[in-house]
Amino acid sequence: MGVQIQYHLTQEGQKLSLLQGGNGRRCQKVDVPYGGDRRAVTLLERVLKLVQLDADGNATLEIQNKHTPKGCGFSSPKNVHFLVDFAEKVYGPKE
Repeated sequence: MGVQIQYHLTQEGQKLSLLQGGNGRRCQKVDVPYGGDRRAVTLLERVLKLVQLDADGNATLEIQNKHTPKGCGFSSPKNVHFLVDFAEKVYGPKE
């Protein structure tokens, strides 16, 4: 099973990504950690409430541009915890 969050960066965010050692791509993908400690399991549970799994058990949470600041993407790279918090506020659970 793979769980991933996908979001977009603005031009400013892409440049900042490069400066921080990232890939500078507009479309960013972040893997959600799972297994092991309770914090990772809790984070995974939160993400799974926001998505539907495909036939192979993979889940991708896509944060659409219309829900991001100024409708065009984030102005800096984001960590998985920020993205999950943001998605919960915007989308709510899919249960």
